[in-house]
Amino acid sequence: MKLVGEDHGAKKDPRTALTWQLYLRKSGSEISGSILRIDGDTGTLTGGWKGDQLILSHFAGERPVLFEAALQKDGTLEILYNNENRYLAARKPDAKAKGIDAPADPSGFTSVKNAGEPFHFSFPDINGKVVSDTDPQFKNKVVLLAIGGTWCPNCRDEAPFLVDLYRRYHSSGLEIVGLNFEAAGEFSEDKPRLDSFVKEFSVPYPILYAGAIPDVKEKLPKGCYEYNVYCEVIKDYAQGNSPPSMSCP
Repeated sequence: MKLVGEDHGAKKDPRTALTWQLYLRKSGSEISGSILRIDGDTGTLTGGWKGDQLILSHFAGERPVLFEAALQKDGTLEILYNNENRYLAARKPDAKAKGIDAPADPSGFTSVKNAGEPFHFSFPDINGKVVSDTDPQFKNKVVLLAIGGTWCPNCRDEAPFLVDLYRRYHSSGLEIVGLNFEAAGEFSEDKPRLDSFVKEFSVPYPILYAGAIPDVKEKLPKGCYEYNVYCEVIKDYAQGNSPPSMSCP
């Protein structure tokens, strides 16, 4: 799906103009799906047909989504997204003919600037104790950093998988650390959300409070990463401070 006309969103995010992938599935009278943007997905949209309109929605507190679409005679969907922007969607084999470019490669939006520069971090955990990459618990270990926040639907989706990964491989030398950038930007306000996240998913590894959402580029290592989407950074300490690699959605 691609943007049609101007971006009427308040943030004027250039990523809005990129091609997004739309996934839809029908089960009885219910339609479900998700929109995969360059920076992650919307979470599950659910709804169905109301007359000649397909209406889907997702409510996550801070990021609600309202998806309204009408099927056209040529098989495309004309979409109104969050009552702001209009999009055109087509089946994958027909997309190019309808003027919809192929989706951008997500790996081009988050990359290592200097492969020889180790990823350093030092932030308080949910109890106020500072945890750093130089702590003894990480020496000679493989450390996976999950950068995100409790507000992020993708981060919530991945939490059960990270918890399972940790439980399966922690005894073999795997460590996982969450670096969370939260909505309020004040620890006292964000702590209840962090506590709730840890409790909901039974997170056994440290979740660190890195700051507010806009602090991402300032708080992450300067000159080391071009950081445009939330993703995981894998750091291997087996050889001391060896260079990191990245895995992005």
